[in-house]
Amino acid sequence: MADVIERCGFLSLEIKKHQNPFAALTRSIVCQQLSGRATGTIHQRILELYPAKNRITAKNFLRVSEEQVRAAGISANKFRAITDLAEKTVDGFIPGYSGLNKMDDQEVVDLLTD
Repeated sequence: MADVIERCGFLSLEIKKHQNPFAALTRSIVCQQLSGRATGTIHQRILELYPAKNRITAKNFLRVSEEQVRAAGISANKFRAITDLAEKTVDGFIPGYSGLNKMDDQEVVDLLTD
């Protein structure tokens, strides 16, 4: 891995400005253990379930039935994980950008893994 880092440099991950933290984390959950093509297809199907084109928020995720989300290609376990994330986001447990920007990296990791 050191050789790859030396040749390519360190990986820098950034959330696109038009995404909210929930949307970025949802995409990460969708991507787990899937190939790039499958990820893109499933993620696009999920985005198409929401009224504002390609705009997914915690509140509007919770308005769509499990059957609709599962029909897009999401497993039961991933559906439960995204639902938990949505509920915690709506409840304020998962902060928005301003809250996340005030936290250091370890605080964010601790928040998301507890």
